[in-house]
Amino acid sequence: MFRSPEEKVRGEIFNISYDNYKIKDLAYNLLPLFTSNMLKVGIVADFLNAKPFRTYKISNQRIKYILGFKCQISPEESVIDMIRKINEGVVSDFDNPLYYNIERFKEIFPASTSESR
Repeated sequence: MFRSPEEKVRGEIFNISYDNYKIKDLAYNLLPLFTSNMLKVGIVADFLNAKPFRTYKISNQRIKYILGFKCQISPEESVIDMIRKINEGVVSDFDNPLYYNIERFKEIFPASTSESR
């Protein structure tokens, strides 16, 4: 967990990313990690029914400059760690809100999520 003084982060929004990736590139680059660990994973791209999506680049420079933060774990390293935890039984409840950003946010800040509707 990364902690920072409140006066540095109050009212700020930071992008946190190891790098800029297209989702399809991440999927195709990470697929071999799953298949080499005997996990059945496939990619199905449905471009005909795809909803409009945003295409933009993000920058990590602000969080690096203000807080000195730089991601140190690559997507590949993260997937390898997740696969290890799944194989060891450390992670098994995939419906747990802990693994879903929006659901976890609703748990932590219930009042702010209901007010914004």
